[in-house]
Amino acid sequence: MKGQMDTQYGQILIDTDVIATYAGSVAVECFGIVGMAAVNMKDGLVKLLKRDYLNHGINVKVDENNEITLSYHSFSEASVRL
Repeated sequence: MKGQMDTQYGQILIDTDVIATYAGSVAVECFGIVGMAAVNMKDGLVKLLKRDYLNHGINVKVDENNEITLSYHSFSEASVRL
């Protein structure tokens, strides 16, 4: 589902890929985060994504009240306390 808002000028739609890309670019700027991870559910394998594919490491859900839920899959440095 896309984020949706009605204004006096019309309807605004925000795609979940836009939200995921923005959230991924913000996440990799945080201290201790090495990069986003792509999880292959079939094999259980995890690989580090390049900066071009940051939205693949994030699951975005938008409900009917426009509340956004983000699930991050990321790599952190070994010495960083979470």
